[in-house]
Amino acid sequence: MIWFIDNPLRFLHEREEMQKLETGVDWFNHVWKFNSGSIELDFNMKIYDQTFAGTLTYPSLFPVTPAFITPRDSNEQWSHHQYGSGGSLCLEWRSDNWRQEITGADLIKSAHKLLLTEKQPDTASSVPSAHLLTQGQNLRNKWLRFVATNDLIIQGNNYKTPIKRAIKTSNIFKKNSLVMFVSAVSDHEGAMQNISDIPAGFTDEWSFGSFKDEGYWYQHEFFDTAHEIKSTEDLETLLIRSGFSTEDIVVHSSVPDKYASRVLIIQGTDQHSLRVFRISAIEELTLNEVQLILPSPKEDRLPLNFNQFENIKVGIVGLGSIGSKVAVSLVRSGIKNFLLIDDDYLEVGNLVRHELSFTDVGRNKVDAVANAMHLIGSELKIATDTTRIHGQESSMKMASCLKEVTNCDILIDATANPNVFLIVASLAKKEKTPIFWAEVFAGGCGGVIARAHPNFDSNPFAIRDGFNKYLMDLPPAPLKQTTGYDVTDGKPAVAFDCDVTFIASALTGLIIDSIDVETPNKFSYPIYLIGMSKEWDFVGPFDTRPINIDGENWDDTSEAHTAEDMVAVLSTIKTIIDND
Repeated sequence: MIWFIDNPLRFLHEREEMQKLETGVDWFNHVWKFNSGSIELDFNMKIYDQTFAGTLTYPSLFPVTPAFITPRDSNEQWSHHQYGSGGSLCLEWRSDNWRQEITGADLIKSAHKLLLTEKQPDTASSVPSAHLLTQGQNLRNKWLRFVATNDLIIQGNNYKTPIKRAIKTSNIFKKNSLVMFVSAVSDHEGAMQNISDIPAGFTDEWSFGSFKDEGYWYQHEFFDTAHEIKSTEDLETLLIRSGFSTEDIVVHSSVPDKYASRVLIIQGTDQHSLRVFRISAIEELTLNEVQLILPSPKEDRLPLNFNQFENIKVGIVGLGSIGSKVAVSLVRSGIKNFLLIDDDYLEVGNLVRHELSFTDVGRNKVDAVANAMHLIGSELKIATDTTRIHGQESSMKMASCLKEVTNCDILIDATANPNVFLIVASLAKKEKTPIFWAEVFAGGCGGVIARAHPNFDSNPFAIRDGFNKYLMDLPPAPLKQTTGYDVTDGKPAVAFDCDVTFIASALTGLIIDSIDVETPNKFSYPIYLIGMSKEWDFVGPFDTRPINIDGENWDDTSEAHTAEDMVAVLSTIKTIIDND
C-alpha cells in the first residue's frame, strides 16, 4: 500500500497545509523528498537563537498511522518528550490518540509549541506528560532487571534497620535481558533461608539457562533519601556514611587481578526505597543500577478455596500429551503434591502435542515434567516412578509402585490404555479414591472426559461399562484403544495440539470441580463427550453430551466372612510370629 498513490487528494492537502504554514510564520522552512519509497519532509525550525533541523516522515500506512518527527542528526536529543537520542518526538498527537484528520503541519506546530516551552532561555519549564507508559514499555530497553517477589518484600519488612544480610541470586541470561531474583537471604543467625515463592526448579544448581550470584542486602533509614550513585566509589562512600563495612562489596575471583560479579541491594524503611546494583568486571570494575520490578498489588488470581488444594496428593499415570498438560495445569491451580508414573522418554515426534520442549528430548517424561512443574510452582512435593503399569516389571517394583498409588487422594489415568485402567481403577475402588480419565478420539474430532467419585458417582467399572453401553447405540466410536500409552499398533494417533489441549483442560476442570466438595458445582455428570468438529456423531464443534450412569456403588463385593474366620486368621498370624 502506497498512501500517496491510493489517496492522492490527501497528499495534495498535506502539501497545501505545509505551504500555508511556511508562508504564515517566520520560524519554519521545508523541502519535500522521496526516500526509499516513503515521502519525507526535511525542515528547519528556528526557536529563540537555535535552529532545529528535523525530518517529518509519512509512513506507508498514513493516515491510518501517524506521521512522526525526528532530528536529522541521530545523536540529538531535543526534548524530554523524545524516545531516546535521534528518536521520534512524543507530541500532542501520537499512536494512542491519533485522528486521521491531523496533518503533518499540525505535528510541526505541536513540535514548535513543545520546544518553545522547554527551550526558553530564562524561564524554561518542562511540559507534563500527556500519557502513561506501562511497566512493559518502560522495560523495553532495560537489559539488567531485578524481580522482587512478594516473599522478598516480606523479608525486607520483617527486619528493623540497620541490618546487613547475605543474599544469593539466581539469574536468567537471555538475548535481550539479564533477569535477577533473590533465591535466598540470611537470617539473624546468618543461616541462609530460601525465598519461598521462587520455584525450586529455578534455584537448583543445575537449572537450565540460569547462573548464580552472591551479594549483600543493606537496610538503613539513610537510604530513604534518593542518593546519586554512579560508580562503585559512590556506593562505597554511601555505605560507609551509613555505618556499614565495605571491605567485602568487591570480591576477587580465582584469576589474579580479576573480579567476580556481586549483587548489592540497598533499602530504606519501605519497599519503594529499594535499589539494586550489580558490580561486574574483567579487568576493571563496573557498577550498573538494575531496573527494579516490584510485585503487583497482591490480588487473588485463583478462587478463594484453592488453598485447600495444597493438602491433596494427585497421582497421574501416563505423562504423554494429556497427562503432561493436566499435570502443569494442576500446579497452576494450586496442587502441590504429586506422584507421576510413566516409563517412557520424550521423543522429537512427541513435541507436536506434548507440554515439554526440545530441551527435554531424550529425558524420562516423569523427570522432565516434574522439572517443568518445579519451574512453575513453589514448595512442590513431586515423587516420580518409571514403572510400566501392566508391563514386564519385577513383582517387587510393581508392588512398590502400586503401594504409592494407594497413598494418593486423587488418581488420573491419562494412558487411554484399557489394561492400565483395569489396574488403576481396581486400586481406586478398593481405597475409595476418586479416579479420572480422558481420551482424545482419533483424528482429533473430539474426546471424552470421565470421573468416578465415591461421594456422588457409581464405581469406575460401572462408569466404564455404562459408557460402553451408551456407545452401542451410536456409530463405531473413533477410540484409540491403545496397546501402549500413546500409540495404536505402533502408530501415533493423529490430532492437533489444540484438540489435545482442549480435552486436557476439560479434564482438569472436572478434577478441580470435584476436590473436597460433597457434590459437583459445575460438572453434574460423570462422563462428557466433547465434539470438536462435525464428525462421527457430533453435530459440530463444542457439541457436548453429558452422560449419566446409574450403576453399582463402591461397596466391597468380595465374599463375606464370619467372626470365626477372622479369629482363625489372627490365630494363624500369631503362630507365625511366635515361631519367627
